[in-house]
Amino acid sequence: MPRGRKPIIDTIPQLDDKKWMEEQYVNQAKTGRTIASELGCHSSTFYRYRSKHGIPKHKGTRILALRDKDWLQHQYAELGKTMQEIADEIGCSVQPVAKALHRLGIEICLRGKHYSVIFTKLEDAEWLAEQYVELNRTDQSIGDELGCTRANVQLWRKKHGIQGRRVGRHLTAS
Repeated sequence: MPRGRKPIIDTIPQLDDKKWMEEQYVNQAKTGRTIASELGCHSSTFYRYRSKHGIPKHKGTRILALRDKDWLQHQYAELGKTMQEIADEIGCSVQPVAKALHRLGIEICLRGKHYSVIFTKLEDAEWLAEQYVELNRTDQSIGDELGCTRANVQLWRKKHGIQGRRVGRHLTAS
């Protein structure tokens, strides 16, 4: 340890408190990264102390709320919270929320449109070819219409074997 520096336990006593760590990590289902950020230390420091206390790693869906279909349905469909708002509330990223919605059979919306509407159109090779090739639309303009990203449109175009254009080779819509 460098001279003049206090041990981390002296500056962050919560790391030495097994009950506090269990409350945060197990009961509140916060991620190690979230707890470390709140404490002002590196996540590896948190994980080292979690291991020292014998607190097991999260397994499967680490956020208990994401296992509860009724709770998630209420938050997302009835209260109208976004995936980001739910993720912020339970201390995780958007990806586990999206996966839980899918796994639990809760219909997902993007920008007010249901996934099923978006992907029905993107799965339709004829429709996508018409938009991109015949109407000379960009991936971005198609994505904007459907409420998904340009990358999503590009991915489906490639799945259907619809060749891309070089940048600047599309006609501007009037």
